[in-house]
Amino acid sequence: MDEKHINITSYISNHDGEKGFLTSKTLEDISIKDPEAKKAAEETLVCGDYMYLPGYIDIKINGYTILGEEDWTDDIVSEWESICDFIVKSKENDPHEIFIFGHHNRYYFELTNNLIQIKVNRDYIRSGLEIFTHYKDIPYVEFKKAAKKAAEEFYSFCKDLPFGEEASFDSFVETYELLRKVD
Repeated sequence: MDEKHINITSYISNHDGEKGFLTSKTLEDISIKDPEAKKAAEETLVCGDYMYLPGYIDIKINGYTILGEEDWTDDIVSEWESICDFIVKSKENDPHEIFIFGHHNRYYFELTNNLIQIKVNRDYIRSGLEIFTHYKDIPYVEFKKAAKKAAEEFYSFCKDLPFGEEASFDSFVETYELLRKVD
C-alpha cells in the first residue's frame, strides 16, 4: 500500500452577520495557524454567548479534500471531540458518527482491516436518504498520527479562549486527554 500524505487543518469563522469580518483578513474562515485567528475566535465566542466556535476541519489526503469547507459546522469543538473519540474508541466494522453540529448530512468513520472509510448520509428532501462512501482506504495509523498532531494544535489554540460553562470545550478536553494516551 502506498503511503498517504494526510494533512489536517482547523479553520474558524472570521465573519459575523452583524459585525462583518472580525479581523483585518477578508476571508470567511481562517486557519487557527493565522496570527489573527485568536482575535476571530474570541469575537466569535462573544457573538455566540461563549458557547460555539463555528468553522471546519479540513482533511486532505494526497491533496484530495476528504472533509473541508462544505462540511462547515456551528461548533468545531464538538467535531474535534468526535474525531478524538473515534480514535480512542474505534472498533473494527463499527461505524462512528462524526458530529458536525448544524449540518444536514451525517458523517461516519469506520475502521476495517486498519483502514478507515468515511461514509456520508446525504439527506435530500425530494429523493430521501443517500448513503455513499466518500473516501476509503485511509491508513488508520497514518490518520491517527495526523489527527493527534492536529488535535494538539487545536487544543493549544483553544485552551485560553473564553468558553462558557455550557460550551462543549471541557468535554473535548476530557476526550483529548484520552487521545494523548493512545499509541
